[in-house]
Amino acid sequence: MANISWPPAAVGTTDDGASLLPGAEEEGTVEEAPPGLHKADDESGASWMTSFLVVVGDQSDTIFHDIFGVSFCDHWYMSRRFVVPLMAILFIWPLCYAKNIDFLKYPSGVATIGVFYLTGLTVYVYFTTDTSNVIVKKGPEVWSDVFSVVPAIMFAYQMHVSVIPVYSRVRPHNLANYTKMFSATLLVCFIAYTTVGTFGYLTFGTSIQEDLFSSYSTKNHWVMAGFVLFTIKTLLTYPILNFCGRLAVESVYADVRGQDELLWSESNKRTFGHVVSTIWFLSSLVVAVFVPNIASVVDFLGCLATFFILIFPGICLIRAHALFGDTMPEWKARLVLTVGCVFVVIGFFVFGMTLAESVEFNLRTAQPKHGKLLCP
Repeated sequence: MANISWPPAAVGTTDDGASLLPGAEEEGTVEEAPPGLHKADDESGASWMTSFLVVVGDQSDTIFHDIFGVSFCDHWYMSRRFVVPLMAILFIWPLCYAKNIDFLKYPSGVATIGVFYLTGLTVYVYFTTDTSNVIVKKGPEVWSDVFSVVPAIMFAYQMHVSVIPVYSRVRPHNLANYTKMFSATLLVCFIAYTTVGTFGYLTFGTSIQEDLFSSYSTKNHWVMAGFVLFTIKTLLTYPILNFCGRLAVESVYADVRGQDELLWSESNKRTFGHVVSTIWFLSSLVVAVFVPNIASVVDFLGCLATFFILIFPGICLIRAHALFGDTMPEWKARLVLTVGCVFVVIGFFVFGMTLAESVEFNLRTAQPKHGKLLCP
């Protein structure tokens, strides 16, 4: 899987740290995002941030392997257990304590350029590589193999959990502008994922690795530049999700305590945010250090992603029908309820199938799905 994520750069909250819901006026009332949205953001953000640190380790392993050969495994200072914490502490940790992350819109522009560069790179490599001997499968061996790719797809498209804090910086605040913003983001993700996946597979065929970019050799200067941009993109995306997750934890904590987080003093809010960011950063770092590569976790995280892609939205629609069904036209109320039920049923079906397929694979092969391990 090519783990190219592209969350919008303009992430943040209002000046007092609250989130604005779609429809709130720019100069009007500041509303807090619903607790359900925050909790979903909390769980999904944790999995995303861990995966980003794992990807940083994957890229460092590939670069060192291509430059120094397999002997790099013998040097502790090239080990991912040293490189990942070093890069995370130097480049990510300081950015996790910002009250407002509007400043990230500038370096995130570099990350966005990196996504387009990597997309173009896969096309360039395909047309400049002899693929006459590449074996390309045009269909699954059995129909259930289709579900083996579902975790990767679900994992890639769960960026919508950050929509509320992202939207808080969009002007003007209206549904039309919100729709344009989210549609543009989804379109860019779709184009990048589809292009990278298609041309990457056509280049390597059945020999492709779980992490697509580990199939490329960084001895090519253009590919090396892509790996560097990919790492920069990953490092700059982490603080954005950390910020969204911090808002989620603050909301959940206030909800449990029966408090209004908007009434917290500035010092208490800052202290609590720093504690949450520190615990979140260190816990995700510890997990990432001991994960061999992204292929080891994408199936599990992809299964969880079905909740954010299908099940939770379906539950929201069912809840909306229960709360506002009486005020809707009859056909609209039935449509909302039907779509919600369909989302939930399909979500649980896909979750069960992908989880069962992953477990069956591990039992059949008697080992986890690790992809290519450069340092066993």
